Amino acid sequence: MTLEVTDLIKDFIATSSLSKVELDFLEGELWDTFQNINEITSLTIAPADICKGLNLNIGSSWHMCCATVLDKTRPIKTPRAIVLNKLIREYSINKK
Repeated sequence: MTLEVTDLIKDFIATSSLSKVELDFLEGELWDTFQNINEITSLTIAPADICKGLNLNIGSSWHMCCATVLDKTRPIKTPRAIVLNKLIREYSINKK
């Protein structure tokens, strides 16, 4: 994930909110991940405090953090985190 994405996730944990523009940016980044998932070979793990701040398992990826922020702020019928988990398993993507 880009520095901008990780900074926005950190901001969300600190403030519990992001602007529409910031959420649109995260949505675009995650959509790009979904579209190019077959090219991804590994995911970077988020720090433990970030995972805890989003009520995720320690060792979750930054991508999962992004999906979780979007699920919390813009819920949809099938949560993005579920879709991402399925894609990670389907494409056997490792965490680093």
